[in-house]
Amino acid sequence: MAPGLRSVLAVAVTAALALLLAGALAACGEDEDEGSSQQTTTGTDGGSGQTTATARGGRVQISADPGGGTTFVENAAEARAGEVRFQFRNPSDEVHSLCVESEEDGPLGCTSQFRRDSSELRLTLERGEHVFYCNVEGHRDAGMQGTLTVR
Repeated sequence: MAPGLRSVLAVAVTAALALLLAGALAACGEDEDEGSSQQTTTGTDGGSGQTTATARGGRVQISADPGGGTTFVENAAEARAGEVRFQFRNPSDEVHSLCVESEEDGPLGCTSQFRRDSSELRLTLERGEHVFYCNVEGHRDAGMQGTLTVR
């Protein structure tokens, strides 16, 4: 191999390794509370068919049924105590909202009612069991609600 080609090849390999290392270090350095906004949705819980949205980076993503039914895709959610940002997505033509309440304090907050869009609801939550639901007339009674566990 020619000496000039060997030098170019060595520089290219070194640059590629440096990029890979930089990407790996950046991924390791992300703070869970500030960096990642991804949400994890688990599958079924012991055959119950329960789908849980788990907060990452203080965000919980909840979606309405894309087909327009009076259900949420997730029927349970988990988050850490403190500020929680709910990313509510309604891809359907049916009007929906997302509200959160606690047994002790009652309603804590709601998004507006909307269709084919998304909205964010920010709340400061204490540990305990809460409920999320749709406040469009008749939707909660039809089962459009879920359990929110704050740890």
